[in-house]
Amino acid sequence: MILQSILLSIVSALLGALFALTFENWNKRRKQIQTVQFEIYMKLLEFKGMHFWAVSRELRGEEPDPSTLHKQADIGWQIADLLRTADSLSEAEDVVRVLFGLTFDTEQDRGDFLNDLIGRIGDRVNPKYNMIVRQIDEENQRILHTDVTEYMKRLHKLSGR
Repeated sequence: MILQSILLSIVSALLGALFALTFENWNKRRKQIQTVQFEIYMKLLEFKGMHFWAVSRELRGEEPDPSTLHKQADIGWQIADLLRTADSLSEAEDVVRVLFGLTFDTEQDRGDFLNDLIGRIGDRVNPKYNMIVRQIDEENQRILHTDVTEYMKRLHKLSGR
């Protein structure tokens, strides 16, 4: 009877340790995925910033600045590298499409798709910040559509360009 109690205690302790280890590993992996998804979100915002300059030149009938395109491509490959470590990102296919897809008729179309994508990811990984960014983006778009010159003046002042 004592031997049975000892064996039961040992088995219980081993099962408890195994459960704790499994839970700890699961929790670490979940946090790692959340961190990578947040990094992808932030990099997409950076990509959007670079992409804006390509869209603005396209709207004026000009060719994009090669250095801006190079920076945008670098950010795109950084995002692709992050995606390899976050294969559970439900929007992974859309991320790859917006970074490298040639199916967009215009860069404005790519930008619209990018905005939607950032919104969907942001709602999950950083909802409060994403809500604020969306509000600011809508306000900025209103200024842009009302007075392009004023918009560019304010943007240059803000960015120091």
